[in-house]
Amino acid sequence: MKLRRMVEVYLTNNSFLYGRIRKELDEMEIPYKTKIVNSGMQNRIRGTFVGRVGEKCNIENMYYIYVYREDVDFVKRIIAECRRR
Repeated sequence: MKLRRMVEVYLTNNSFLYGRIRKELDEMEIPYKTKIVNSGMQNRIRGTFVGRVGEKCNIENMYYIYVYREDVDFVKRIIAECRRR
């Protein structure tokens, strides 16, 4: 039995675009997984921001989208369409 693995199809720091892509995938019922990585400096005990001088808060989060290998080409077309809008 061959296991199906998901592969990374897109990476962005644009939360609006990330949400738009997820909405399209949901509407088309394409299975996917996501991962959000926060690269900012935050005091996790107090919850206060102790960022670096000049740090851009809008690029603090990186949004990863994963799909099954057989869906990659179709999903890339969906992503391209979302980026054009």
